[in-house]
Amino acid sequence: MKIIKEIREKIEKELGVDISINKRTRPLVYSRALFFKIARMKTGKSLAEIGKEVGRDHSSVLHGLKLFEQVISYNEQPYLDIYEKLMLEITTIKSNSFVSQESYYEYHYNKLLIRFNEERLHKKDIIHKYNFLRTKLRGYQPYLADSKNFALNELALDIEIISKSI
Repeated sequence: MKIIKEIREKIEKELGVDISINKRTRPLVYSRALFFKIARMKTGKSLAEIGKEVGRDHSSVLHGLKLFEQVISYNEQPYLDIYEKLMLEITTIKSNSFVSQESYYEYHYNKLLIRFNEERLHKKDIIHKYNFLRTKLRGYQPYLADSKNFALNELALDIEIISKSI
């Protein structure tokens, strides 16, 4: 139960809520659903054991898991960001021991997703610098700035980002 308690503490600290409070406000429900999803993926404990940590039964845990998959994973980006962050942190707590193959592959998928997003930000920075330099060049040699030789190949950048992520 130690790992479940650590997951709970991390979620409560990250979101600033006590997920054992017996209320059904959206932030609490979503926070509990996040807890249920991470606890299920990282511990392999039964639904009843996971629910017991926050004073819920197995059916509440099951509902929270469905809520996470159907609502949060599509509409609530802040919760997804916290989910991705905590999935990586909690895996490192367990010394990279994985409960199932699913959690192993999800861990590596999340790691790649974070790297890909970082590289996308890097791409935006490159494009911004390119546009800045091209604007400056237009002041001196407009024919060169608009030529095909000075065109930015964004497809090549995308391919480079993807190849770095793999």
